[in-house]
Amino acid sequence: MPQSQESVAQVFSREKFSIPQYQRDYAWKKENFIDLWEDLEEALDLNEYEHFLGTLVVSPNNHNDKFDIIDGQQRTTTIFMLLYALIHKSNFRESYKFKYLLDKHGNFKLEVSPQNQDFFTRLLLEVEKWKVSIKLKNTADTQGKRNLCEVFTTILDKVSLIKDDRIECYINTLQRMILVWIEESNPGKAIKTFQSVNDRGVELRLLDKLKSLLIYYSNTYCKGETSGLDKNINEKFGIIFKIFLQIEHHKYISNIGNQQFSEDDIFRYHSGSIKFSEIPFLGHYRKSSKATYSELKIKLKDLSKKNIEDLESFIRSYIEDLTQFYQAFLDLLNEIDQNPTKFKVFLLEKINPYFYNSIIRLKINNELDDEILELFAKADILFFKSGGSLDATAYNLINQCLIDKETLQKEIISQCKKCNYVKKSLQNLVDYTYDEPSFHYVFFEKNCKDMNIDDLKTLIETKIITQEKEHIIPFSLWENNNEIEIKKLGFDNIDDFANFMDTYGNLLSLEKKINTKAQDKDLFEKSEIYKESKLPFVRCFDVKNFNKNILKERNENFKLWLQNNFFKDFFN
Repeated sequence: MPQSQESVAQVFSREKFSIPQYQRDYAWKKENFIDLWEDLEEALDLNEYEHFLGTLVVSPNNHNDKFDIIDGQQRTTTIFMLLYALIHKSNFRESYKFKYLLDKHGNFKLEVSPQNQDFFTRLLLEVEKWKVSIKLKNTADTQGKRNLCEVFTTILDKVSLIKDDRIECYINTLQRMILVWIEESNPGKAIKTFQSVNDRGVELRLLDKLKSLLIYYSNTYCKGETSGLDKNINEKFGIIFKIFLQIEHHKYISNIGNQQFSEDDIFRYHSGSIKFSEIPFLGHYRKSSKATYSELKIKLKDLSKKNIEDLESFIRSYIEDLTQFYQAFLDLLNEIDQNPTKFKVFLLEKINPYFYNSIIRLKINNELDDEILELFAKADILFFKSGGSLDATAYNLINQCLIDKETLQKEIISQCKKCNYVKKSLQNLVDYTYDEPSFHYVFFEKNCKDMNIDDLKTLIETKIITQEKEHIIPFSLWENNNEIEIKKLGFDNIDDFANFMDTYGNLLSLEKKINTKAQDKDLFEKSEIYKESKLPFVRCFDVKNFNKNILKERNENFKLWLQNNFFKDFFN
């Protein structure tokens, strides 16, 4: 690949640049631009006109007179925006524009990705007001557009403060700064260069790499430009990027998976949720997103050597199903506060992500009803919250899910029976309740089954449920060794109370604010405080007459309910 050193002025004196559809979205943020701005100001202060900015890898487009930017699009786009703002403030802006910014038809010399082009054009025109309008910001429906807004806003802030008699100095210094120009004439090699450079250098999101990988195989082996496959990939990933932006900022996303949730997680869940006729199952419960992506690359390479028709068929099926999977994931998030069962399963039980491949597949097939979700929640208690961690068992339920829903239900019940945690879980939920992570879910299933979704939603504070475990007979009686009060409640002594203190019979699920208020209060004081709860069961709870006998009765009734109702399908 020929390479040379070229100034910014030389680069933008060329006719036109475009960002290919396999490229990542615009990813720079304010801090990235600030680094560039500081380089510019340093070069200005030191009169260092040949300050090195980085590398620009391009490929001449065979279908037009443009150069496709293979690597360096983030920096190039930002330099173009900065140059545009600087030139707008210059007294010579018209001559500058047609030399560096506009082609012979009066269009911008830089074409960004198709999904961003109209937005990019409108954004640059905001230079007239030296401020990006709220109206335009509100139309930024992808992260790339949001990033463009953030960076151009910062550019306008910086440039607007430059004194008029200094603007030419900034323009001249930027124009003389140096880029290493590398040119690759082969389109297929150009895409491979993009993958190679970014895999080893600049951090790329997995979806960006996945999109470029599929475009590469489409372009190189499937005549993707003429068959429409390139366009299909680009359109589907445009949809996926928009969906993920909604997922990433969804109010319930912290309740799904983990606090470090990323698009890689959904990619991994999807890979373990479907088998294609051309490529076997990609998923494995221990396999990371990176390893799964690497395996996909190997499978695509094998297909390209065997059967091009199968390769194209797989790519079309894969991107269609991946889009459906992302959409189903978003739909599920949106339904959490529309359906009581989903609300309890995801916000109270916080079901393990190893079930997600099956759950989302059921969602795609319109088979995710309350019955199967409640079954997943019970399996979650037995597989993960009773002393074990049956990762493979949960993950591999997808094999039965792909047969049909009934087969899946039978398999869940069968595995719950086999896991040998039913009796232990039952005992833990009754006798060691305070340490049980599933307490709130089971409490609601037994005592709050009739609460509708509107009532349940009132429990949410700042995107989460704040339910806490409330000791009806205060923990402080044991802590302070208050044997007199303990005996009044029917216990023989402090040790007798200690045996029952953390059992189900002495616990309620209570909102955090109310639990704090009730802490260490006597039973008569609690009777008034409990009336503030949003749970009908708690409001009506007869705490004034509570004692050891009622506590034991609650334990016994709860144990029978678990055995005869909640876990009944798992007892042989």
